Amino acid sequence: MSQGVTQLSVVEKLNSASDAEGMLQVVSEFIDTEGIFVFGEILESKRMQENKQSAAYKLLELFAFGTFQDYESMEACNVTRD
Repeated sequence: MSQGVTQLSVVEKLNSASDAEGMLQVVSEFIDTEGIFVFGEILESKRMQENKQSAAYKLLELFAFGTFQDYESMEACNVTRD
């Protein structure tokens, strides 16, 4: 991974996030990191699995498995980040 970002550091940040908004912020920072192209492992973390209905999970799932059409659909529903 790039710029000192590791799966462990992301999982630790997710675990320390106090609410869904905090989780979304961690996920947004993670996907914005240059050189990161693998998102599925973070989706498998316990915290994400416990929050499958959260915007953070849906956004990360989109980047892991989605298509551009999926992104446009989510954007239209205002599920994606600002």
